Amino acid sequence: KEIRKKMIRMSELGIEEKNKLIAINPSYGKMICKCEFVTEGEIIDAIKRPLGATTLDGIKRRTRAMMGGCQGTGCMIPISMILSKELGIDISEVNKNSKSSIAVGFKED
Repeated sequence: KEIRKKMIRMSELGIEEKNKLIAINPSYGKMICKCEFVTEGEIIDAIKRPLGATTLDGIKRRTRAMMGGCQGTGCMIPISMILSKELGIDISEVNKNSKSSIAVGFKED
């Protein structure tokens, strides 16, 4: 029986564990959601997992990003850019929660 790997939560790790993880994968050192302390590495992990996140709400449910005091005003665009890159889609195709809920609404040149 396959067991799902627990998601890494940087906010729950001690300083030594954080430093070891960042040394292995520097994306865990780049803070994306400052309210909930969610890093780029955690977001990429949420996208690449089996049944990974493909929408902003999917990222929110898996990582708590966009649930802090700013409600996503500070991190929605950076998260959208990560989704765009990791999914190989234009940022204008990133959805909030379904195919008809375009989040950013502009196309990059």
